[in-house]
Amino acid sequence: MNVDLRRLFDRDPRPDPCEPTEVVHRDDLVLWHRPSATRSPWASGVLHYRWTEASADRGIDEVLSYFAARDTPFTWHVPDDGQPSDLGARLRARGFILEAQTDMLVADLPIVGLRINPAIDVVDVTDERTLRDSVLVQHPDWDDERRDRLLRERRAYLGCAGHLRHFALAYLDGRPIASARWRFSTRFRAIGLSGAETLPAYQNRGAYSTLVDYRARIALARGCQYATILADVRTSAPILRKRGFASVGTAEIYVWPETRSSSS
Repeated sequence: MNVDLRRLFDRDPRPDPCEPTEVVHRDDLVLWHRPSATRSPWASGVLHYRWTEASADRGIDEVLSYFAARDTPFTWHVPDDGQPSDLGARLRARGFILEAQTDMLVADLPIVGLRINPAIDVVDVTDERTLRDSVLVQHPDWDDERRDRLLRERRAYLGCAGHLRHFALAYLDGRPIASARWRFSTRFRAIGLSGAETLPAYQNRGAYSTLVDYRARIALARGCQYATILADVRTSAPILRKRGFASVGTAEIYVWPETRSSSS
């Protein structure tokens, strides 16, 4: 299959059938809003934009008005080929926070050479125990009330047939230490890797690479040809570049946080 590898990062704007999602899909703008009781900015965001220098500020105004009307924090994905080229600077001037600078990495499957820790057991999140453990690992800094809201949402999501996102959890000596997520492309034979949090006390023990290997093997068994990830240039990107992943571009991720959303 001959594929422009950058296209592997084109997100299908159609909503997940198991999540209530509102989508704006135009040639110049694609965004989605998924109401979440946790008020996480990662639940909604701008997936695509294409404006002229003259129309960009009006476009930003439209996006801000859209999410302000829904009182929702959100993310904004700014790729290196986005138009206009100075959109990142415009967002920073408006008060957006630069959350991450990422490499758009792609690897052919299978992936070889990953540092695997054989003492780590990885399982799919499928029951109440793994569900609770995964939320605790993913958000150790949240209070119990906010984690409970996410638990209710995720419990309902995993109970819905046809959900597109999947969750894995790593255990070491019976303790949950790391979590990760993935989604299969609806357009290509590819898996999109996301997440991957490791509790600070268990970092540098191979949990991240072990979770990458686990998801890559699942994808290979499913018939996928590629694995993709937006990898943070400070942390995961250097690891993955040594293990067969190649960059096909870069992207910045901006956040309009809850505090700005509530006051806008």
